[in-house]
Amino acid sequence: MPLLRKIAKIGNARALVIPQQYLDYWKLKGKEVKQIGLDIVDDKLIVTPIFENKENHSTEEGGG
Repeated sequence: MPLLRKIAKIGNARALVIPQQYLDYWKLKGKEVKQIGLDIVDDKLIVTPIFENKENHSTEEGGG
């Protein structure tokens, strides 16, 4: 799922705004996003949702 990213500058730091629709998308798929992983590869920001596995309370990384 493509995610339009908005990066806001706050002082000397930057913040990534995750749209609520992105979280709602995964919720509709039956997955609860616990964390968001961020990586920079070849000057591109990679956003990876990390889900809560409700059966054994571990986490799993998700893809598109």
